[in-house]
Amino acid sequence: MVKKTLFTLFAIVLIFLLSFFIWHFFLSIYEVKYEPSVNEKELKCNSEISIQTVGINSFGWELPFRKIKSKVEIIEGNDLIKLTRKNNFIIIKTLNKEGKFIIKVLPEFSLNPTEFTFRITNM
Repeated sequence: MVKKTLFTLFAIVLIFLLSFFIWHFFLSIYEVKYEPSVNEKELKCNSEISIQTVGINSFGWELPFRKIKSKVEIIEGNDLIKLTRKNNFIIIKTLNKEGKFIIKVLPEFSLNPTEFTFRITNM
């Protein structure tokens, strides 16, 4: 009877520790990586780009199934772009004006915000 109780207790503690390890190291977001759809910093008028926010776990692996909420603030060029969000994507549509715009992104899993600067030209 005592062996059965000790085995059950040991199994429960082992399951708890294993669950904690998996959650803490594999499923928790340690860092946020940004993946813009274009590498250029110069955009055309009436174009569209997207910036994907991807969570990274403690092993450096991407967590595509985790949703990352982030605050997006337009620092400069508010009249040049239109922002929309869809899941982990920030979609930026440029309007028919030339100029420079700066956006600041602060995800809930990051300590410091990240700024993106783009220039809109009428090529």
